[in-house]
Amino acid sequence: MNDFCCLSLLYISHLLIRLCYMNVDPNLKNLAIDDKIKVIKDEFSNDVFNILEFTHNYKKVKLFHLDDDYLPSRIIADKKFYECDFLNFFSFFNADDHLVIDVGANIGNHSIYFSLVKNWDVIAFEPVRKNALCFSINADLNNVSEKVTLLETALGKCEGSVLLSKSIGDNNGTFSRDANKNNSTIKVSIMVLDDISQIKNSERSIGLIKIDVEGMEYDVLQGSVNTLKKHKPALAFECITHKDYTDIMNLLSPLGYFPVEVLNATATFICLNKYNNIHMEKVSEYLTMYTEQRKIQEYKMF
Repeated sequence: MNDFCCLSLLYISHLLIRLCYMNVDPNLKNLAIDDKIKVIKDEFSNDVFNILEFTHNYKKVKLFHLDDDYLPSRIIADKKFYECDFLNFFSFFNADDHLVIDVGANIGNHSIYFSLVKNWDVIAFEPVRKNALCFSINADLNNVSEKVTLLETALGKCEGSVLLSKSIGDNNGTFSRDANKNNSTIKVSIMVLDDISQIKNSERSIGLIKIDVEGMEYDVLQGSVNTLKKHKPALAFECITHKDYTDIMNLLSPLGYFPVEVLNATATFICLNKYNNIHMEKVSEYLTMYTEQRKIQEYKMF
């Protein structure tokens, strides 16, 4: 067998592996919302699902969710988007015509905020089938399905697959490769952000990238270096340990990134890029507003 045939077979084998592991239903986006709900209830017949509602800036928000799951339970209790303060702050550093990347999108809380509240286009990644189905339903419920693109895959530094297990029973957002394997263990595909056509071939600038992937943030960023160099987006990434943070900043600092804030229950660091002029303008604007607010509130200088 000649080298060309070997390479062709290798390519075909590689492509088939990707298709098998991605579990993307190409017809799902075209289904009516009632049909999507039927799909998820048929696939997960032992689970109970509900729809929550709240209002944000006079806009009604609806989220289809797994009953008693942690994230929607917090939304119900607080009557606002999960991690709302983080979303407000992080959004400050985007430009209105720039894309947003949501890595670890869960049921769509952050993506719905970006697309519905801010009117931005979003490319989202969520490898857990149950979450991805909820996300697709939520895009329809909030009339933003034309503004969001969902890819049902994990991201990493190289293509392949990984076993994920849920580390906290009542939190469907805690699927991790580091958790003990249990009856929730699933096999999902891994793709590289830099190699995804919607990213690599995009003619629009990418303004924000949010990464919350239960310990795989460093891997995701390793596979995103070309995108970071090209677009210099603001970054938000979750970190659990000091080593995680050090490893990530050692990767990002040479690219011009520096931290400006840390928020959320689990430390989520927001980084800007010193080579991005928009970021420098936004930092100046933010510091001016912050100083003016302190002048009034603390020093009573009206």
